[in-house]
Amino acid sequence: MKMKNCRADPVSGVFAHATHFVGLSDKSPDIQLSLASVKADNFPETPDELPPPAPIKGDVDTAGITRVSGTLGTDDGLISVPLVGHATRYVVRVDLSGSAPRLVELRVIAADDGGDIDPNTMRTTPVRRLASAAAWFITQADGQFLTVDEVREPRRLSRPERAASRHLDADHYRRVSAALMSARRIGAPAREAVAVQFRTADKPVPLATVDRWIREAKARGYLRRDWRTTTDLDA
Repeated sequence: MKMKNCRADPVSGVFAHATHFVGLSDKSPDIQLSLASVKADNFPETPDELPPPAPIKGDVDTAGITRVSGTLGTDDGLISVPLVGHATRYVVRVDLSGSAPRLVELRVIAADDGGDIDPNTMRTTPVRRLASAAAWFITQADGQFLTVDEVREPRRLSRPERAASRHLDADHYRRVSAALMSARRIGAPAREAVAVQFRTADKPVPLATVDRWIREAKARGYLRRDWRTTTDLDA
């Protein structure tokens, strides 16, 4: 079969117009299948192959985030978070004991070229973004690894506050449920076992956080309501 007078659609990359297939009718199902399956070589095969979006002013410069003080992987120190297009530098400390990062310290440092910190600087400081960026850096072992979602969607890193409410996904709550029931099977304190298993570095997760995870796991249907008292521990 030969195809003549074809051109690639500029958006989809599919050869969308074929005026003549030698030996086949233009309405043949074989033609329709070919049109749907043939891609132009100069277009990405999947969204994963698309280049990451260009950074804009105010995006987090993830490569420039550094720890100023404290222990790797913990919230006991200061984190420097640079923003694209901002002359000022930001150093923050966050509290990760709750369900969302809480900004507890903020230092705004003027540019080295003699710039000053004026009311507009303070008004436009994106505190939620700074807190979320610091929290991401800490929970990823001080930026040493990325999740699959972060590789596929780089905007999660440059605007982390938009994904902050989604950083604990369904898999996390399934793991919490499994850890609770595993602890019950061996007669160990279940909440404490989760706190240790999901620790950051050598610091166990606060039990208040574990309780929030348990409530969410039950709400999502991953953990049975009577998990504390049931004798059906293999369910």
